[in-house]
Amino acid sequence: MKRRIGAVIAVWVAAIIPFFWAARGSVDFSDRYASASRSFNAVLSRVTGLVPFSVGEFGVYAVILAFAVGWGILLYRLRHELSPAKRIGRGLLATAFAAGILVCTFVWFWGLHYVCPPLSQQLGLSPAPQTVQSLTQAATIYRDELNELCLTVPRTPEGTMAAGDFQTTARKVQESYDTLSATYPFIVTGGAPPKRITAWFIQSYTGISGVYIPWTAEACVNPDTPWPTLPATMAHELAHRQGAAAEDEANFFGILACEASSDESVRYSGAFLAFLYTANALAPHDPAAHSALWEGLQPEVVADMRGLVAHNAKYEGPIAAAGNAVNDTYLKVMLQEDGVNSYGRVVDLLLAKLIADKRIVG
Repeated sequence: MKRRIGAVIAVWVAAIIPFFWAARGSVDFSDRYASASRSFNAVLSRVTGLVPFSVGEFGVYAVILAFAVGWGILLYRLRHELSPAKRIGRGLLATAFAAGILVCTFVWFWGLHYVCPPLSQQLGLSPAPQTVQSLTQAATIYRDELNELCLTVPRTPEGTMAAGDFQTTARKVQESYDTLSATYPFIVTGGAPPKRITAWFIQSYTGISGVYIPWTAEACVNPDTPWPTLPATMAHELAHRQGAAAEDEANFFGILACEASSDESVRYSGAFLAFLYTANALAPHDPAAHSALWEGLQPEVVADMRGLVAHNAKYEGPIAAAGNAVNDTYLKVMLQEDGVNSYGRVVDLLLAKLIADKRIVG
């Protein structure tokens, strides 16, 4: 029993100590870890990418099944046990050890990126303050890009963006990161494209459009995601594999990757997401300017916006609220103080990049 307790303690120490060590500011450790992690995950993704479905997704199901079966057998045997407390204790230790292994590998494979310096520091950027002027300029830039690109993407008879082929789009998004690496050498090339989630309906009802699975380095996306935002969602999940752990950073690098793409649909999706965030950030500061931006959108873009709203409305309810709460809690545990609101902080990074590129005045 003592050995089992010792093993449980050891594995949890191996998971927790590096997390707080990196959080205390060991720059040398953080830099070495971030670089090694990006390279390791690129290789791991190529291995798991040999399989057409998500290895990580089915691995999660296998872990849940193993847990349920194991405890089911244990509870069944308690009927004939003379000392049930001892068997339950062993079961709890086994569960704690297995959970420790999962947490430890999560931390070492990817989780330490949460406490490493932000990936945006590699660009020399620091978040820029939001002003009415900068927000209006940024949202106008993305609106104009949308208006230009909306006429180049395939559309349905109803005027909304037509669905394309998932795998082709995933490959194009991955290629956009290879293109981005020419400008930013710290971007690791050659990873596997995103994969579709098989049980996508679970993600739809919980309001989740994508997930990065660090144990298999797989960027997994809900194929039920509306097509105007699907490529940007793929790019967001691939940004996690590059070490952008914070959601605002994943959004930011996802948009940068979309902008670097040679495919109009991918670029349109990036501009679509960037416009939504910058325009929504402007709304409480200058409602009139916000309304003017929306009035200046092409009918095709408006149709895509309405399609997105209608899609999200289908899944509103207590399940989506619970999924949002779980995601919020996870992000806060990972030291993201703003929780799910951290997605919107991408605006600060977008403004900083536009100012650095002299496209807007700060």
